[in-house]
Amino acid sequence: MRIDILNHTRDASERLTHFIESKSAESIERFEDHIDHATVTVRDVNGPRRGIDVMCQISINMGSMGTVVVHTTADGVYKSLNHCLEQAARGIQRRLDRRRDRRHHNRRELMVVAE
Repeated sequence: MRIDILNHTRDASERLTHFIESKSAESIERFEDHIDHATVTVRDVNGPRRGIDVMCQISINMGSMGTVVVHTTADGVYKSLNHCLEQAARGIQRRLDRRRDRRHHNRRELMVVAE
């Protein structure tokens, strides 16, 4: 699973980029068999002004299951990233659950027709 990090914040340090990469990998690694590629973008929306201005967007390509995209805005990089990763994990799980439910439903229909 490949994870690209785009860090467009005032603190675009290598340390922060490494943190974003490791936290992202840790949060979605249980789904790695279903993920082709992920992109994490962190951007300081307001520049040097204060306020709720750090936007995080995560785009997860799941191959034939499509793409999950989530984004959040918060007053800090860590808060924005953590919330976005939680949403991404829920979105991936929902996508997998829907796929499982469709397969189970189709199998039940085949069993009824065969009887």
